[in-house]
Amino acid sequence: MTTRSRSGTGGMPNRGKGKVSLMVYQKLVGESDGGGELPYEQIKDLLGKYKATWGNRLFVHWVNSRGRECVRIKNDCLCLCGHSWKAHEWYDLLHKQAPCRCPGCKCPQFSYLPHQGSWYLHCKCKHLATQHFVNGLPSPCQVRVTLANGQTRPCGCEGLQSTYRCKCGESFHEHTTVIETESERRAAGKPVDADTVAHRLERVHRARPTNGCGVCVGCKCQMPCRKGKAYSKDDFKKISQI
Repeated sequence: MTTRSRSGTGGMPNRGKGKVSLMVYQKLVGESDGGGELPYEQIKDLLGKYKATWGNRLFVHWVNSRGRECVRIKNDCLCLCGHSWKAHEWYDLLHKQAPCRCPGCKCPQFSYLPHQGSWYLHCKCKHLATQHFVNGLPSPCQVRVTLANGQTRPCGCEGLQSTYRCKCGESFHEHTTVIETESERRAAGKPVDADTVAHRLERVHRARPTNGCGVCVGCKCQMPCRKGKAYSKDDFKKISQI
């Protein structure tokens, strides 16, 4: 893995020698490198694609039949093919399919796999959902069951069928993975990250006292200001320091 190099002064990364941090590499590549290290030219290309998505990136949600966004997909969320979102084409703004980039995986589109901690979605046959996919494509269960005489036989399950229900009350099969761009969400009246942050700052703004510096412990705990300064509600800088 190419790791961040340090310059002689200041401790800043030396980007002139083709080095990126491990955190950046994992965010852009994930497990799509197949266990090896991608050449810096490919990493540089991914960096360019990442910067191109700053103004209009993809938002991915697991949505039920009523349109409720039950789960927001993040970098480490898994697909039914067994690979994470960051290992898919997260930069696919044109087709919005986000196929998997892992070597040998033919997954055509990211489909969310419900999981939490060490728990993963299971089929009715009691085997993992990922054991019903071969090279990223749906298939009969791949598990062989051991009989009492020591011999094995195929599970017999013809495809993934889960009894799992989301906290919204609907089943796994009533949900779908929706991929949208930021502009599409704005046009549909759905919130994006910038709107969410603005709303949080507005709530903080309303909860703040009208007098005080806005920074000290007294102001943050709704107590008298320790500095005895006048506080302006229009001071965005002080609001952002909370």
